[in-house]
Amino acid sequence: MKALLALVLLSGVAAATPCPILEYRPTVLTPAGTDVGAGGGVVIGWGSPWGQQPSRFDKTWTSWKFAGGIPVTRTELAPGLEVYAGPKATQLEDGKGKVIATVTRGTATTAMLAAPDIVSIGRLAPTTSRHPYVNTTATVKAVPAGAVALIAYDEAGKVADTWGGVAAKATEVSIYASGGCGQLPPNMVDVPVGAKLRLAWVDAAGRVGALSKPVAVRAKQN
Repeated sequence: MKALLALVLLSGVAAATPCPILEYRPTVLTPAGTDVGAGGGVVIGWGSPWGQQPSRFDKTWTSWKFAGGIPVTRTELAPGLEVYAGPKATQLEDGKGKVIATVTRGTATTAMLAAPDIVSIGRLAPTTSRHPYVNTTATVKAVPAGAVALIAYDEAGKVADTWGGVAAKATEVSIYASGGCGQLPPNMVDVPVGAKLRLAWVDAAGRVGALSKPVAVRAKQN
């Protein structure tokens, strides 16, 4: 799960001094063997995980398919956060037939995740650092079982601005980070202090849960 947090925590554009740009690559967020039900899919997050090996499968998502030639339906939940689904499909493969993810499809229905219980949202942006960076985190009561990501929407709850991967039972989730040697997903938003966000969990099947009430982003001190 640490790699999931690093997907956001250590992504960003090279800052004060040159450094090797990390590979922009997909990471499977849906645990292997997850029962995604009849309508769920495989959740994929794009970013630049620190210290990871090159992608183990072909990154050209347009070539991906499910075993048996079942075509992929791709849905973007937030910038760089996507769900790949197909009717009755259980094994996602790249264009060369290498397995990306395997899920199961049971008949039980899963309840939508409740709205996040938010303590605060803080934006840390040191101005005296040799390597300036921005890290916006949401402090919550706890990450619920079954959640794989947290999406931050605008105040109206209509536009997904940014997101972060989660660790089970964690109480802090990084939803935006820049200033390292990685690459951010296109259109990911650095939400300023004072703006209000509404948050929602994403489960392992790619279902978005209930929205929280709007919470203002506050300046966070080191």
